[in-house]
Amino acid sequence: MPANLPSPDALIDALAEQIAPHLRPDCALVGIHTGGVWIMDALAERLKLDIPRAVLDIAPPMGARLAGLVLMAVASALLLHLGLTLAPPPPDNPVAALLVGSPFGTALMQGAALWVTAILIHALGRAAGGQGSYPDALLTVVWMQVIFLAVQIIQLIALLALPVLASALSLASLVLFFWLLTQFVTELHRFASAGKVFLAILATLLVVSFLLTYLLASLLGPEALGHV
Repeated sequence: MPANLPSPDALIDALAEQIAPHLRPDCALVGIHTGGVWIMDALAERLKLDIPRAVLDIAPPMGARLAGLVLMAVASALLLHLGLTLAPPPPDNPVAALLVGSPFGTALMQGAALWVTAILIHALGRAAGGQGSYPDALLTVVWMQVIFLAVQIIQLIALLALPVLASALSLASLVLFFWLLTQFVTELHRFASAGKVFLAILATLLVVSFLLTYLLASLLGPEALGHV
């Protein structure tokens, strides 16, 4: 800690001295769960009084996180179908036919992909010594998808107004995806090296790509791989 900054203990001592004269029997201490609980406990210890304590949880509940995941999956599927309507894929492409067959089916696949991504972020991160929780991994995926919904909208506008930029925007969105995912996972699990996180993401993507390739070949036949 830099020498010009006061220590946390000194700040808590000063805060306790300021609070003590104003305490009444109906007072209580409240700590925000994201970082204020330990301050609340330290204040209660210094005040040496039997003060009621409570924890304020301002994080979205699990139901809201799951609802956000479903909403993002539906919105992304609708935008994908709109894009395929504006730029139809070749009729002999079985992978594209699978995507455009039904918006409902596309939304289910998108939701499953987002859910699996959250599970992988949590499980692999914890296995590597990370500190992130599954609910926070789920929220991370939802926020990333919010950003990429905006990217999808920009790509659709470019497809209509400046088709020549569509390919460049697709490449830029891919770079943005890897950068955002690396930064989000690094922050979620409190990893020290974003570079190592990026390499782990690439390794995981290779394994998942291999599994998806095998699955597509099993479901649609080996000839479908030529259209991927």
